[in-house]
Amino acid sequence: MGQKKISPMEACQEVARNPEAMASLLFFLAMREARRYKWIKSQDQGKDVGQEAVVEWFHMKDGAAHWYRDKWVQHLFGKKFWREFDKEEFDLAGHHFPAPDTLKQIMKSVEAYGENLGLIRWCHETKQDEKQFLCILKNLDINNHREEQMEDSFIKTLSEALDEADKYKWLKSEKAGKDLGEQAIYQWFTEHWKEWLAKLT
Repeated sequence: MGQKKISPMEACQEVARNPEAMASLLFFLAMREARRYKWIKSQDQGKDVGQEAVVEWFHMKDGAAHWYRDKWVQHLFGKKFWREFDKEEFDLAGHHFPAPDTLKQIMKSVEAYGENLGLIRWCHETKQDEKQFLCILKNLDINNHREEQMEDSFIKTLSEALDEADKYKWLKSEKAGKDLGEQAIYQWFTEHWKEWLAKLT
């Protein structure tokens, strides 16, 4: 097993075909978190800190890396299906591995953002059954579940596009006299996303 690769560019192309897909694609949901981080940082500093803050979140250890790990753990425990991960991995942690106590300890480490090296040390220090331990570790495949690194320019340009979508939503809502919500965002993507996507390719 391994992570089903849906690259950020593939996610962008899917949104070009169906704007509402952005509500379920991990990459666009991650962008939302990054932009929330930018907003909070701007509020704290009393000024717009710019797209650099969005980029910063993607590079922070407790930013994108932890956020993607949380979503993978949701998938492993069967709490939420994310199609960016293999469907065979869904509720994998709930399956009957040969050593449930060992699995429980491994999953505690995975939830706490542990990596293979720390787990291997734990296995040796606590004298776990190495064969069973390695079987579980192989099935989890932690190393293959890290977020894809993106160029900073790609992140900035996409965030600028989302700024435009937010602006469009605000103007449309003002005109309508009510908050039009995500539908206004999707409308912007329907009408303008392809020209922005051309800038990313």
